Amino acid sequence: MVRALGIDSGTMSMDLLGFDDEGMEVFIDAYVPREEVTRNPRIIVDMILEAAEKVGGLDAVVMSSGYGIPLKRAKEAGEDEIVEATFTNSSDARKRLRIHGLRDLMFLMKRSDLPVWFTPSVIQLESVPGYRKVNRIDMGTSDKVYSVAAALRDEVELEGVSPRDAGFIRVEAGYAYTAAIL
Repeated sequence: MVRALGIDSGTMSMDLLGFDDEGMEVFIDAYVPREEVTRNPRIIVDMILEAAEKVGGLDAVVMSSGYGIPLKRAKEAGEDEIVEATFTNSSDARKRLRIHGLRDLMFLMKRSDLPVWFTPSVIQLESVPGYRKVNRIDMGTSDKVYSVAAALRDEVELEGVSPRDAGFIRVEAGYAYTAAIL
């Protein structure tokens, strides 16, 4: 049995979905406006702790990490990695952009006892050739990686093809960003 909770830090909201695979039950499906998270990132930690208490503990919390951190436990992430994954300039800092709420939340997760894992964005994937990463910061956030992984799983399971032979275009439309992934 696995009880896992995923966090997607979208443009307009931070979404939480928790799932217990033994009972096939969703134990949390919630969102918090990003402005609220930016003002008080602790609200997300409190929601996770409440969900964990409700179901008797969590095995994993999987969290997107801005521009990405290679897959690792939050406790193992370096402070410089968190800053780099949520980089901004001094003007952005004065404006207190939403990315600062994510950064603050990532630091809270690093310092917590929760089983949090930061997940990579496209640029951290070994399957992306190095020459494509030159002069790039954002090739797709971790939620894009999740979407493609889900689509690939569906293609393999439903069409019976190997992952190498799968062929699809995944379109993800959000509030601020849209991606078409081949």
